[in-house]
Amino acid sequence: MLEQAQWHCSSLVITADLDEAKKLEHHQKASHWRNRLAATLATMQAYAETKDLARARGGRAGPELANLKAYCASQPFPLLAEGKVVVSEGQTASSSPRGKAQRTLPVPEHIDPSGKAVMLEHIRIGDGAPPAPRLHYLDDTDRSGTVVIGFFGDHLYNAGTN
Repeated sequence: MLEQAQWHCSSLVITADLDEAKKLEHHQKASHWRNRLAATLATMQAYAETKDLARARGGRAGPELANLKAYCASQPFPLLAEGKVVVSEGQTASSSPRGKAQRTLPVPEHIDPSGKAVMLEHIRIGDGAPPAPRLHYLDDTDRSGTVVIGFFGDHLYNAGTN
């Protein structure tokens, strides 16, 4: 699905290691996760396009376009529930060397010359017990007009996996 999104979602930049995503394909919940991933990608694309259109019309992006979570909350029938969008990580994941290293993910050099950025924003693709897949992203819609997807796979290190 991520490979297809690279071709069809012009506002999404996918730098995620596709091999990490493939590890989830044979899990018993894989079809559920694919559906949530499809809804996530469609929502991210619509969010970026809507924000771009608001600016193209000479206006500012309002509070409903402040971030992906706000966008989901503003939709009357959202494909992606607002509760699945996490705009920051807990203290352990965001400040520990291991947690921060795992969330430092590839981005195009026009976004960061180092080719990497910390991605604390994520979507809960899976719920509950491991592998509880997550999609980590960087919302760069205010600068480049894109959302960079840097990771999709098993839940990364946090206080619960300490």
